[in-house]
Amino acid sequence: MDRKYIAVLVIGLILVGFALSGCTSDDSSGNESEDDGNGGGSGDLSGTATYTGTWEGTVGEDDYSGTLEMDVDFDEGNVTGSFTGDASGDIQGTVSDGTIEAEGEAGFGSVVWSGDFTSDGGEVSGDWQIKNNAAYGSGTWEATEE
Repeated sequence: MDRKYIAVLVIGLILVGFALSGCTSDDSSGNESEDDGNGGGSGDLSGTATYTGTWEGTVGEDDYSGTLEMDVDFDEGNVTGSFTGDASGDIQGTVSDGTIEAEGEAGFGSVVWSGDFTSDGGEVSGDWQIKNNAAYGSGTWEATEE
C-alpha cells in the first residue's frame, strides 16, 4: 500500500473515533426534577424543596423516635415543618450556606434542630436537643428530598 493512502486512512479512523466518542450519553444530569433548585455545593442551594425523614433520641431515660417533614426555601432562608411520633411539634427556623438552624415546641420542651445538607442538596441530617438542657434530651435526625 501507498504511504499516502495509509496516512489518510489512519487520519480518517482517528476522526471517526472522535466523532463516535461524542455519541455517548450521560443521563444523570437529566434526572433532576425541574423544581428542586438544588444545583451544586451547599453554597449554591436555591429554590424550594420538601424533605421527609426520621428522628430518634432519648428524653430522660426514655427512647423517642418518629418522622419529620420540612419545607425549605433556600432563597428566602426559611425552614418550616413538623415532627411526629413519640413526641410531636412544629419546626421553624432558617437555612443559610447549607446549614439548618430551627426550633420547635414539644410536650417536653422547646427543641433545637441543627443540620447540614449534602453537597447535592438531596439529603440533610443533624442533631436535635432540648433547648438549654441537652443532657436531658437529645438525638439525631435525617431527611431526604422528596
